[in-house]
Amino acid sequence: MPVEFFLQTLMGSAGKLEPSSPDHLHNIFQSIKPHGNYGNENRYVEAVANAGEAVVSELIPRLKLVLGEERKDAISATNTVTDAHPSTGSKTTKRQTGFFKWERAYAVVSRAFDLATEGEYLVEFLYRFSELTDARRGKDDTVMLATEAEIALAKGFVRPWIHADDSNQRLFVRIRMPFGKSEREVVAGPAIAAHQSVLGRAILGLPVYDIQTGTVMFLKDSWRDINLPQESEILQILKTAGVYNVPTFVSDVTEEVGHPLETFKSSKQLTRIVYKAFLSHEEAFTKCKILHRDITGGNILIVYDKKAPSDKGDGEVAAY
Repeated sequence: MPVEFFLQTLMGSAGKLEPSSPDHLHNIFQSIKPHGNYGNENRYVEAVANAGEAVVSELIPRLKLVLGEERKDAISATNTVTDAHPSTGSKTTKRQTGFFKWERAYAVVSRAFDLATEGEYLVEFLYRFSELTDARRGKDDTVMLATEAEIALAKGFVRPWIHADDSNQRLFVRIRMPFGKSEREVVAGPAIAAHQSVLGRAILGLPVYDIQTGTVMFLKDSWRDINLPQESEILQILKTAGVYNVPTFVSDVTEEVGHPLETFKSSKQLTRIVYKAFLSHEEAFTKCKILHRDITGGNILIVYDKKAPSDKGDGEVAAY
């Protein structure tokens, strides 16, 4: 296989983003001088921080592109991205490649190696990777592309949330989710809210069509720290306590499906929405001693009924 074709095949971004040279990234850290050369601790810390920022600024856009495309176009989302990172080194005769294993909280980076003289590493990696099951590669087998019939049916119900010019819109997928002791399938439409960072929980807010009941509900998809309480438990606590405007939880979804706060129709409506969200969170604290410490426009949704607009927060309660 020609080297150029091989390199192009490895490029997940289809040429949209020119990769950085592993040599270049390595040289950034090599530029850090010994501790004693800086005169004081603050200058040394600043040099290390600047080097780290320089490397991250080159790597993160590539990772964001890969994760973004996977969430839009792949059959399912993955929690881990294993990326062969080809590039041209400092010498035109060298073809440097490295491996990055990306997780939501960290990245493991291999040393750079020359394809011409150490190509067996890449061949062995590709062979081993090809032998893995989809699940071992990080693929979520509870998510699959929806059929044409399912898409046509779901579109009629989630049409109010479809915006062709929104870059956060996803393909329709069918999701198998727990429902009590059994499972239920829903068809997920376009994202109402999407996480823009490569770190954290990768939250997606999705209107979903319940195939069994023929109704539309709201699904919040995220990677949760196992040491934190489930959001569903918090919603149920708030609902039982009678906290104002708490979404109605049903299994892993809520009955109410909102619209992004940025779609407000007037300054009066915006003020009313934020005020009602404030009242909800105030009652969550006064009645249940639960304090949301990261309220943003992304977790306040507008919910309309047939009589008058009703505004609800998404019920997300972070660390206490």
